[in-house]
Amino acid sequence: MPKIVILNGAVVNYDNRINRQMLPGDVVVYDTTPEDKILDWVTGATVVVTKEMPMPGDILRQFPTSVKMVCEAGTGYNNYDAEALQEKGIMLTNIPAYSTQRVAQTAIMLMLNLASTMQEQIRMLRPATMIISINT
Repeated sequence: MPKIVILNGAVVNYDNRINRQMLPGDVVVYDTTPEDKILDWVTGATVVVTKEMPMPGDILRQFPTSVKMVCEAGTGYNNYDAEALQEKGIMLTNIPAYSTQRVAQTAIMLMLNLASTMQEQIRMLRPATMIISINT
């Protein structure tokens, strides 16, 4: 039975919608993990999950042989020393399609905002909004 350790569960499960019962094996979740506790908490783990948590090479090189996979619960690999993981034979995964639709929507929204007078209109409405809220 694999042991899955989530090192910064408060960030990974920011909206409290993750159902850990769907994960196979023993799941241990730490809301936050100080750097000096990483090695203690991954002992015996098969899979380590983090999100936007820096994982320097000097720590990754000390991971126990039980760790077979590290998962970035986001889109990038920039928080991991990929070379150190490769040296240890640890697979690195991520969630490549994470928030793709939201990013596309935001990009289009920002382009339309820049192509229009939206910011000018918002500035013009601010004083009126303040007067209305004061009088009500």
